[in-house]
Amino acid sequence: MPTPATSLVWNHSQSTLLPGLSTKARAQKDWKQYLVVGKEQKPGPAVVLNQRLPTALRLWPYQLQEVMVPIVGNEVCNQRYQNSSTNTGQIIKDDMLCAGSEGQDSCQGDSGGPLVCSWEGIWVQVGIVSWGYSCGHRDFPGVYARVMSYISWIRKYVPPPPGS
Repeated sequence: MPTPATSLVWNHSQSTLLPGLSTKARAQKDWKQYLVVGKEQKPGPAVVLNQRLPTALRLWPYQLQEVMVPIVGNEVCNQRYQNSSTNTGQIIKDDMLCAGSEGQDSCQGDSGGPLVCSWEGIWVQVGIVSWGYSCGHRDFPGVYARVMSYISWIRKYVPPPPGS
């Protein structure tokens, strides 16, 4: 039975499991995740962080991995996915965001991991790895749950960080 904290795990079109918002990643860099209310992500650079991003040899690493990915506008992303589908409706919804390019993408096993951007020197979580067609394909960026679309739900179930 889903709990409030996991009720969005399998939304009809995407998986949206929230990673711990106040935990520190155990890696060479000390990452924190923040939510910034009222900021909308525009096309530009972002970073996918995940322990499970496979290496070139398809081995699963023991350290946190990161890859710089470009944010792709929803209209462009939707057109790319429509061109490969018999579905003529909107595939990429407003509560989704796309990021990635050839060789730079999230992949199987990364679902639920964060997509972060730097705003004024603070790493802000803007997306959650959800789905995509293949991995690192130049025509099909990865699709992420757009964190801002779920901010009301997050505020309802996730306590604010200490000192906020």
